[in-house]
Amino acid sequence: MAEIDDGLPVDDHLDPEQNPNMKRAVISTSVQDDWVVKVDVQGLEPATKYLFAFVAITGGESPPPISRVGMTRTAPAVDDDTVEQVQFAVFSCAHFSNGYFHAYDIASTLSDIDFWIHMGDYIYEYGTYSTYATGAPERHELTDPIWEIVDLNDYRRRYAQYHTDEGLQNLRARAPLLSTWDDHETTNDSHGDGNPTTSGAENHQPTCPVNRTSPDEEKEAANCDRDEGSIDVRMNHAAQAYMEWMPIRKGPFGTMGFIETDLTQVMEWGNLATVVMLDTRMTSRSAEPTGSTTFGMFGPAFATTDVSLYTEEPLASQFQNIHTQVIEKINNPNFTMIGSSKVSFLEETFAASKTAGKPWQIFGCATMMGPSVLPNPSTMARFASSPEAQAATQALMDAALPSDDSALFRAAVAMSQTMTPWNLDDYNGFGYERKAILDMFRDNANNGIILGGDLHDNWAWKMYEGGAFDGNDTVAINLGAPGVTNPGWGSFFQPLFASINEIVGGDAGVYEMVNAAFEDANPGLVYGDVGKKGFFVVTLQKEEANIEYFGMSPTEILVDCETARAANGDSITAAYTCGARLISTAGEPGSLVENNDGCITMFESERPALWDVPVPLSTSIDGVSTIEGCGADACIFQDTSADTPPNNENEVSAGISVFVVGMIPFVVTLLAGGFVLL
Repeated sequence: MAEIDDGLPVDDHLDPEQNPNMKRAVISTSVQDDWVVKVDVQGLEPATKYLFAFVAITGGESPPPISRVGMTRTAPAVDDDTVEQVQFAVFSCAHFSNGYFHAYDIASTLSDIDFWIHMGDYIYEYGTYSTYATGAPERHELTDPIWEIVDLNDYRRRYAQYHTDEGLQNLRARAPLLSTWDDHETTNDSHGDGNPTTSGAENHQPTCPVNRTSPDEEKEAANCDRDEGSIDVRMNHAAQAYMEWMPIRKGPFGTMGFIETDLTQVMEWGNLATVVMLDTRMTSRSAEPTGSTTFGMFGPAFATTDVSLYTEEPLASQFQNIHTQVIEKINNPNFTMIGSSKVSFLEETFAASKTAGKPWQIFGCATMMGPSVLPNPSTMARFASSPEAQAATQALMDAALPSDDSALFRAAVAMSQTMTPWNLDDYNGFGYERKAILDMFRDNANNGIILGGDLHDNWAWKMYEGGAFDGNDTVAINLGAPGVTNPGWGSFFQPLFASINEIVGGDAGVYEMVNAAFEDANPGLVYGDVGKKGFFVVTLQKEEANIEYFGMSPTEILVDCETARAANGDSITAAYTCGARLISTAGEPGSLVENNDGCITMFESERPALWDVPVPLSTSIDGVSTIEGCGADACIFQDTSADTPPNNENEVSAGISVFVVGMIPFVVTLLAGGFVLL
């Protein structure tokens, strides 16, 4: 590896004959570690960009397998007052079977990207028998392994498959990654309180009534294709593969109860921002209400097809009573997602950040926190774009809502009228802890930003004190990453409008109507878009945060990279659009307004020339020591050229990983740079 030096010819960076500052280490691995190499490089300079590459010495193969060249950077010193900005991209929910990862590819061309954050559901555990999100059949057929992943080798193979995607490879090679998991890195709707006897998941069946020879329909109905055994064994298999493939230091055993790692990470970006990432699934999460929605609780809506009766007695009182029960449930102090000790950890970390004068305190939460209710389908027509579209929409709803197929839409009418949140798997189901976290932001942060994902659509909320739907006092903002490929509310509403699609303005008209209805139903929701897949970019300066959403339609992700680039005029990426630009002003906690001047973030039109730096093969390794034990537990490579050793408390380091799968020339570079991790 070598520091990127603008005064050095590009091709000389990794040539020891031309660059005396190039550093090398020889690292050993074996089949026991799945041929994993994970290197934690310490002693690097802060706020510095580096190149690196790997050569696999496989015992005589000529030429030996060589990785692509990767780029990374280290964070500024924690007390650096000269930092003017930081820029990062945020992602969530990438299902291989539902499209190509163009969002990653586009973000890899960001001109000023410092790092990127993944909020979880980096992989999905389903087998080929599952019909969830299989919109790209040619990708679905490549699912490896074809069964639901349960064992360690299953999870390893699934990560390997995901990293065959060109867009993901490009972003991994472009900038360092900060990540946490949600549920699909283990299995759907997972929950754990550190105790395997009380942990579980919707998609974990210790005993399965079918097997791999059963018809796919039976497997899907059973949510399994074999006995899946003990939850603690499966979760530790998932955690080990995650630690192998993701650039994160392995935590001490027992920190997450029976899970053999820890996901707690703190990154200080000079005197500008503090970022905290936490596990929200397996350390402290309650079994109830995890995975729940409130649709099923509104039984009278399933039985009563005339929605005009919902505001009259006795239905009005019945629905209000259901609402009261839901609110009482979600405000139960026994329901926790991260637990009181982690809330205290946030408080201590952000209080120190506030005292140090850092403008921004950021919590990476995996799921969303904004209080969210569904729009009312029976009144959605008022958001259509023209009188003709309004009339057609109202006629459609009047005809469709009484049908047997519209029970869920009728439940949405009742839920909207009573302002009852629909999703209890995010912080809408953990209201007591949400209030505690928001109180923490109010008292211990200068300007709080909560990052999330999981919902597959684009969201941006102002968070009111206590988690209220509306109010006078905002305490933070909540930004939600759309799915890289996963379907969201747009795919739920769009088929309903098929018969009047042209009248309402096509799919775009449907999405605009649904977006407006969501924003109207949720006073704190500043921006919502159910029609785009993609990511958002945050650019922080001391005076303001600039948030920009970039996306593409659900159909655009179904074509491969080469086709997508050709359709975009032979560009280096697929086509994308600026969905919105939002501004949060420092010193005004919770402020969030939409700027109508368009996005200002810059993208490159060419790939980095440094990616083509030659990697020498004939370099002697005499005198270079061999480093052992570089599997999921990162081994240490000390860069002795640093003027001073890293401070034990505020260590600035860059972890670098490469994975040679099966000792063939398929090499994936994984980058983790510049993070202060606890």
